[in-house]
Amino acid sequence: MKEQDSIPTSKTERSAKFVKTGFKVGGNYIKHYSKKLFNPSLTKDELNLDNATDIYTSLSEINKPQTQTLPIIITTEETSKTIY
Repeated sequence: MKEQDSIPTSKTERSAKFVKTGFKVGGNYIKHYSKKLFNPSLTKDELNLDNATDIYTSLSEINKPQTQTLPIIITTEETSKTIY
């Protein structure tokens, strides 16, 4: 699990975090559709999993709780990922 040194507190810092997350999600779409060119039967499960991971991570860094949280396990037919 990645340690966080500080929580973005200003509007600008939070906005920058959302923009960065948007670029990550956009990159996930580019990666997915480039893979789909070579494998047309590819499903969106991996894309959805990657997007969910990036969005959850970003939101948890913006609003970090003071107590320890339990891990979230995201499972699709093909893959499984644990997010802390």
